[in-house]
Amino acid sequence: MSPAGFNHGRICGKILRLLGNYADAHHLGIVCDGQTGFRLTVGCKKKTVLSPDVSFVDRSRAASATTSLDRFFEGAPDLVVEVLSLGDSVEKTSAKLGHFFRNGARLGWIIDPSARQVQVLRPDELAALLKSGDTLTGGPVLSGFKLSVRRLFED
Repeated sequence: MSPAGFNHGRICGKILRLLGNYADAHHLGIVCDGQTGFRLTVGCKKKTVLSPDVSFVDRSRAASATTSLDRFFEGAPDLVVEVLSLGDSVEKTSAKLGHFFRNGARLGWIIDPSARQVQVLRPDELAALLKSGDTLTGGPVLSGFKLSVRRLFED
């Protein structure tokens, strides 16, 4: 996959930093960047490795992982964050999140820089659409985490 544009990287970096700082301060788990592969097996014809733009794995799951730290994580992260690039569609990205949900993900965020909004997805629930005046939360996955959607798109 070719590199993404500057704005994509800026937003991923912001999410990575904010989630990472929060998770570290509250000893919640591990936040990973888009280079991290997650091996998915449920609902896949063969073992599939996907890499979300940003991900979070709960501390207890990370500690009990049977995966060597140098290999792909077996299963899905608890939180999957995808930032849309110019050629991406919400529909295709939602389908990708479906793979993660079938393999144990509990929360997904699709960040759309051009529309300046975030789609929040959970398994077996209707998606919620958050706009500039709304607050994005970590729900039960990252308890207490809150972020103004507007802040995602500010320089």
